Amino acid sequence: MSSDSADSRRRSGRWLLLVGAGCLLSLVIGLHLGLLPRLPTPRLLTFGGIAEWLIALLLASILVALQSRDLPARIHALLSVGLILWLVSCVSDVLDELVRQPLWVSAFAEDVPRVLGMLLAALGLLGLVRHSGQMMQELERLSLREPLTGLGNRRRFNQVVNQRQDRGFGLLLMDLDHFKRVNDRFGHAVGDEVLSQVADVLRGLAPEPDDLFRLGGEEFAMIVAPDDDEGLETLSRRIVRAVAALRPRDDLGVTLSIGVGRSRPAEPPLELMQRVDRALYQAKADGRNQVAVARD
Repeated sequence: MSSDSADSRRRSGRWLLLVGAGCLLSLVIGLHLGLLPRLPTPRLLTFGGIAEWLIALLLASILVALQSRDLPARIHALLSVGLILWLVSCVSDVLDELVRQPLWVSAFAEDVPRVLGMLLAALGLLGLVRHSGQMMQELERLSLREPLTGLGNRRRFNQVVNQRQDRGFGLLLMDLDHFKRVNDRFGHAVGDEVLSQVADVLRGLAPEPDDLFRLGGEEFAMIVAPDDDEGLETLSRRIVRAVAALRPRDDLGVTLSIGVGRSRPAEPPLELMQRVDRALYQAKADGRNQVAVARD
């Protein structure tokens, strides 16, 4: 079933729900006015009567507005049925100002629907609060991810760098070689495929995939444990070889240059970034497709 067809059926169902609610309210009003004796002096314009009318109008407005909201089916059903029952009790309460209700009518037309309606609406509201919390968490997660590759973005990178500053870390800055030529020759769709494949290679080699980032364009970063320079260089060379082995197309190869370094005690993250970035530029200047270690 297509999404348009599903949306159409959902809208139709919600309109039928409103029609059903209107029919139920009409039945309640008709039974009250047709079967119960009228009061000699109606109390509709008293403070209590006006307040009951306003509450009924408010509930009806919320019910109508709810039908245009895209909510999970269970939450929508709980809120809608709860509001309808609550509305029935409010309308019965308004009619109590026009007719003389027996006690059993008052119980089953006002008290029972009100209690059930409030209970269902409360359950729906609790579900809505939980759903909203989950949506906020998902939005927060997505705000820290780069959409093409699913890697952490620069904002997430800055967060992790600040978190790791006290205990130190190793940093790899990686840049695809001549990536602009790929986009110019093969188009951006192929360029995006190259970026995705490189990201998959990096995930397979990263000690902690959550510490892998795309900083923008063709630039990637990896944060690792503060190993010695030899260990970081060994990891970097494995990455260079794995990326060079990629063949996104028969006539397209990919290479990567890496600058790598370790944070020093009390060194600000910006200084480490600058040292490793200089090493990356050195790897580019030395012919690309290689690793340079930041030692200065």
